[in-house]
Amino acid sequence: MPASNVPTKLTPEALTYLRAVLGGLLQGPTGKVKVNPHFRDLVNGVYQVLAGGTVDVNVTQPGVSSQVKAYKRMETESLKSSNKVNEQHAYPIRVDI
Repeated sequence: MPASNVPTKLTPEALTYLRAVLGGLLQGPTGKVKVNPHFRDLVNGVYQVLAGGTVDVNVTQPGVSSQVKAYKRMETESLKSSNKVNEQHAYPIRVDI
């Protein structure tokens, strides 16, 4: 599954979701941001999938269940609102983060 180059309009829900995910993924002060070492293997796996490979993810210690549910809820709301907005646009708007 190669990475998509399709422009997508981001909704406020999508931006909130991406900020929450990237807020944990990236760390460090301005100018010295890096991938959080706890995410390194997962990020490398994402690169493989984007390049057409497959990966296997194994959760070794579950996180706080209420927070996991909150992230899943943010994902659902993000996709629902973004899909609705993008269905209405003949010319999608590209948003760079």
